[in-house]
Amino acid sequence: MDKESLAQLRDQDWNAIFIRTFKTARILATRYGWNENSSLPGGQMLEDLVIDAINELWESPDKVRHDIKITTQLANIVRRELWNLSQRSDSSDKRCDEVALARADELALADADERDYRTTIDDLFEKTILLLRQHPKIKGKEEHELVLMAFEEGVLKPRDVSELTELPIERIYQIMREIQSTYPSIAERLAKAEVPTNE
Repeated sequence: MDKESLAQLRDQDWNAIFIRTFKTARILATRYGWNENSSLPGGQMLEDLVIDAINELWESPDKVRHDIKITTQLANIVRRELWNLSQRSDSSDKRCDEVALARADELALADADERDYRTTIDDLFEKTILLLRQHPKIKGKEEHELVLMAFEEGVLKPRDVSELTELPIERIYQIMREIQSTYPSIAERLAKAEVPTNE
């Protein structure tokens, strides 16, 4: 075991990491019609998947990438496990539909609205990501979701996004163009949300 890698893991704020990863896991789980209270196939809860992902990193600290945020690496592990669970035969009755997806996006947006996002760039960025997730050109597309997750973690260069998501660089460029094509409508929605009413 790499002592330096292990030491770097020990220095992390694991409470904050768990909370951030669990938040991302909640968003990912809604794509399959699950939430933090769902009993997943095999009897696990969403919290268990996050804990298992953390344990996976601790078991192989030398495999942790130091050029990518640890929350991104954990989110990718959780995403992989959610996908695997969704393919099980006993998961069919728990798969999501369009109504569930729309409700999940509404909840995420409401959660963002509860905070004073107007006063910080970080919160404005988060709301933009949430609006992108529910855009018709993006919603329900796993590869696009992965790219948005990378953006959330500050990974913006196509080659870095490709390495993180394990998608071909050509596909990353294509997805980025599709995401960029939604910017005008997203900007319009953000502008409308920021205009104060004179009621």
